[in-house]
Amino acid sequence: MPTKVKFERTIIDATDENIEKSLQNDELNRHNTLINFIQGLVNSPGNVCIALDSPWGSGKTFFVKQAQHVIEQESIGAHSFLARFNQQLDEEQLKHLIPIYYDAWKNDDSVDPLFSVVYTVSEAAKHSIDNGFEKTDYKKLIETIAEWVTKIPVSKLSNNINAPTELFAYFQAREKTQKEIQKTFESIIESQRNALHLDDNTPMKIVLFIDELDRCSPDFAIKLLERIKHYVDNPHVIFVLSVNLQELHHTIKKFYGSEFSATSYLDRFFDVRLSLQTISKDFLNHILKYDDEYIARKTVVNAVMDYFSFELREKHRYIKWCEWLKRNFDKEYYTGINICNQIMIPYMIGLKMKDADAYQKFINGDSCTEFVDFFKENIDLKYITRLFVQAPYYTGYEDSPGEVLQMLRQLYSFVWRHDISAFSKDDILENENAVMLKHATIQASTKEYILNSISLLC
Repeated sequence: MPTKVKFERTIIDATDENIEKSLQNDELNRHNTLINFIQGLVNSPGNVCIALDSPWGSGKTFFVKQAQHVIEQESIGAHSFLARFNQQLDEEQLKHLIPIYYDAWKNDDSVDPLFSVVYTVSEAAKHSIDNGFEKTDYKKLIETIAEWVTKIPVSKLSNNINAPTELFAYFQAREKTQKEIQKTFESIIESQRNALHLDDNTPMKIVLFIDELDRCSPDFAIKLLERIKHYVDNPHVIFVLSVNLQELHHTIKKFYGSEFSATSYLDRFFDVRLSLQTISKDFLNHILKYDDEYIARKTVVNAVMDYFSFELREKHRYIKWCEWLKRNFDKEYYTGINICNQIMIPYMIGLKMKDADAYQKFINGDSCTEFVDFFKENIDLKYITRLFVQAPYYTGYEDSPGEVLQMLRQLYSFVWRHDISAFSKDDILENENAVMLKHATIQASTKEYILNSISLLC
């Protein structure tokens, strides 16, 4: 029966459903870290900029959206899946936090980061606050920002020092923009106090989660950092930037030059640096396990993810690619296409994701040893044997790993080099356009099939 290609959202897609599910089951094994993080936000004074550092693909987006979800609950005690948080967090204190999520990568194409930041904050406040904050505030602010952005920057005046009018207009517009942004944040704070019937002395804080900054273009990333420092700096705002600091260092050096001190530069922005622990390899295997009715392919796919040490997002992408390349050819047993679908293509996808040079070497026919060694060191070869040898004859090969590895050598050599030297005359078919490898027929066209299948993947 042919395998059906089926795409499903996995645990790492930060949908509301997956966020709630992960909070209920602690599927990322981070409940204690999340509780401590939220309590830290409660205890922090305003006007703090926090770097939440972790490698790319380690679940930073999921973590900050979990935090946002817990803070936003009107009553965390009303939800059974939040019972653990209710025991350790003060529900009344959580009401003094206004969490807002901003996707920097999604807004990388905006004219100026201030536009998208202000829009995101204003829209989030409009929907989360029951009274007091109107869209007209946002419109007025956008007009102010637009007026400032269109003024001539000081850097453009260096060759025209006799332009005081333009210079003063620039600074006037900038100061006006700063004041309007501060008024906007104060309006949000005041509206939340009124909605909760709190007095003016009750400390309220906006928590602005800025995500995916390290994926942005250098120009946008730098400008965003500097905009929030100079224009959105407010005693009632906590910034949480989920970043890969190592990658952000590279971004800064790419923008300012290799000799520029990225560490000193970032120290100007971040008051606190937190390190989000990576998800353990065993736990990744638990939540992102590839399943397949064909046990050989299932075994190889899971082994590839371990072999290349894929992070969470890499595993997610790799599994989607493997799902994409499942084809109806599976119904034809003991063919080169079937065998390669199950054991060669999954290995090649992993290679293409991790090392473009090694992938090119593979398809050039120069990686037979590496290919065979992967199976020798990582795969139970009995599953490979059964692709080449029909029942009940395969039992005679399961105690002879050397023969199984030789089958893999012959497979690779014929598909990628059209090498028939290891085959007997009786096993060479169709004017050397096919060979018999035990009970399997390997067509020379298998190479073209593989390349056509995998070429669409980046």
